[in-house]
Amino acid sequence: MLKVFNKDIHETASKIFSDGIMTLIMSIIITNSNISDEELKKKVEEKLHLDNIPETVKEKVKILEDLRVIERKGNIIVLTSFGLKVSKILKDMLKVYYETFTSPNLKKH
Repeated sequence: MLKVFNKDIHETASKIFSDGIMTLIMSIIITNSNISDEELKKKVEEKLHLDNIPETVKEKVKILEDLRVIERKGNIIVLTSFGLKVSKILKDMLKVYYETFTSPNLKKH
């Protein structure tokens, strides 16, 4: 079990992955390093057409901060060193998820 700051990296990645909106937010942060709150909210709104996106993003960002996956540098959101490790696991999880749901075998059913 790989632990950083007494936290299991796989457990943290699984917690993020189990929440669809948090997975989307984390994916945006991973692919757009050094993103501002406003830009993050805008990108989430482009993907999801829901009410209260700014409040939802704020809540999920707070959870990611509490998990020590991201931190703020001024008004910019960045991955922590722990977050970089979690993001590698999360990318692998997303890859398997994507490959599973785009598999030719799945389309036969």
